Amino acid sequence: MSRFITRSKKVKHEKPEQETPEKGISKKVSYADSFTGSFSIPANKEELLSILQNSKLNKNSLHDCIKMRSGSKVLKKQFVLFRSIWKNSAKPGELSDAMDRYNLEGVLEQAIHLVNNSQEVKRYLALVNHPHLVPDLQEDDPQWAGSWMPVLRFHARCLAFCRKKHDRRLVPVRLSTKRSLSSPTKRKAEGDESIVNAALVLFLNAAAGLVRSSQCEFSMVRVPFIAKLNHAKFTAITDGALWVRSTEAIRGIIEVKKDRRSKIGDKVTMQEAAELVGWIMNSQPWEEAFSGYKCLISEDGDEIWLSFAKPTETYAAYLRDGTLDDDALLSVERYGPYKVDNEEHMIYLLHAVVAIYLRAVAFDNVS
Repeated sequence: MSRFITRSKKVKHEKPEQETPEKGISKKVSYADSFTGSFSIPANKEELLSILQNSKLNKNSLHDCIKMRSGSKVLKKQFVLFRSIWKNSAKPGELSDAMDRYNLEGVLEQAIHLVNNSQEVKRYLALVNHPHLVPDLQEDDPQWAGSWMPVLRFHARCLAFCRKKHDRRLVPVRLSTKRSLSSPTKRKAEGDESIVNAALVLFLNAAAGLVRSSQCEFSMVRVPFIAKLNHAKFTAITDGALWVRSTEAIRGIIEVKKDRRSKIGDKVTMQEAAELVGWIMNSQPWEEAFSGYKCLISEDGDEIWLSFAKPTETYAAYLRDGTLDDDALLSVERYGPYKVDNEEHMIYLLHAVVAIYLRAVAFDNVS
């Protein structure tokens, strides 16, 4: 498992604010963002080209950067030169009509059958709209959702944090401790990013458990992607991955934040772009299980997103040696948010996640 970094270990490259100088050189490298002009996340090719033109970066590539930050602290200039476009998010139900685009149409019927025929899933879905009932349920209760109970309990914590912060509505959450925690400590426990990470991975593995195959796994093990360019490099570290147990091949990546995307701002997308670019630069071959798309699953607070990113044909040369072309792009299509306390949303999401897992398993069987 040398490719992965566990959450318990500190990653040295995430903390320094300056590069280690070469031997005999004491000059420090400034990490101030040199981007000029109006910054925004481009939703299409025209917007990206306009940003590149106005910021005078249209004749530059990633290989021209002499300084870069890690994936969690991406510079604006660095992000713009990723040349990624993020299309306006589609609603949760709209993914069903786009399954063929991601090579999921052939497994969708099987995914729906597996979800709809699970009694535990039915009990889980009956509870997603009622998180206040979750803490008091016992195993002998008829509403008990079996293997889905940990999912409900962790998502109840995510809901509690987001609702306290934004809606001022309370969702009872029982922390597993004999002594009552002080208010600041309890708040920190509920709002910890690791809670969201656990909630998402528990959900994904519960969904994967509907499939009779253990060759792939959704894991919280962090995956580092190191992208080396001509003058600089950056490291992007995910919060988990869908990977093949036997080969450690990555089929999807996971990213989480403790609060909603709308509250955090552009830096979430900037970090996700860094992870996707790092993944692509470390991928062989480019063609993946999902018709050339890279799959990213994110949870921000109580909202889950599915993203599919596909590089154009000329993007390979752009990343390899900086060859400039207006069509050298990474196009990202995003669906969501899937609200974890919305039964309809979670049905859509279950169908999609099980289909993604089925396709990953099938791809590994023939590759």
